[in-house]
Amino acid sequence: MSYSYSLYGLKIQTDFHIPFLESIEPNINVDLFIRNDADLEFDRNMSPDETLSDLNLRTANIENKYYKCKVLKGSYIYYKFKEKEENIALLMNFLHMPFAFAMFQKGYLPIHGMSFLHNDRTVISLGSSGSGKSSLSSILSKTHKIRSEDITCVISKNKKMYSMPSFPIKIQEAEKYGILISSAEVYSEISNLEQRLNLPKDSLIKNFKRKKNKLFI
Repeated sequence: MSYSYSLYGLKIQTDFHIPFLESIEPNINVDLFIRNDADLEFDRNMSPDETLSDLNLRTANIENKYYKCKVLKGSYIYYKFKEKEENIALLMNFLHMPFAFAMFQKGYLPIHGMSFLHNDRTVISLGSSGSGKSSLSSILSKTHKIRSEDITCVISKNKKMYSMPSFPIKIQEAEKYGILISSAEVYSEISNLEQRLNLPKDSLIKNFKRKKNKLFI
């Protein structure tokens, strides 16, 4: 059985269900196929915190604690999961790095940064893991359309730069699976970020009001 989604501006066909994504009608013009490959062999010597990867324009390989996968010419991602596909952390991880590699092979530049629309232009905020990109996405989601909370893919066409959105999330399903966090949790995370950056207290959250609604991580 196959499932169809729109991710990073591409029509994706997978052989497993992603419960928190909006599905699309099956389309014969598929940009990227995701298929299981039971013959992929795990590296038994790598530690749980390691990520092994290599990348070129034709092939790429990734292995971490959740999966091993091979990316071919930006058109196929062959994978083998180390945990059950119902594992939400696995799925969220899988929807980032392998797709960034596929987009690179298709001619895009993947940037490790969140992005949002402002005055009909995309603004990209770069940052390493744990630097606060998700917190910034949560705050800006109140007033701006978020394009991506972690990886933004850009491409140059006709002397202009264009960015692609990452993937839409179904709000009710995301809440059920814990992909959304409360405003109070975001408030606490931003406070911790201020301390790590040695910023004055409430300098990042002076316009952030604590509400009961849920926000994207």
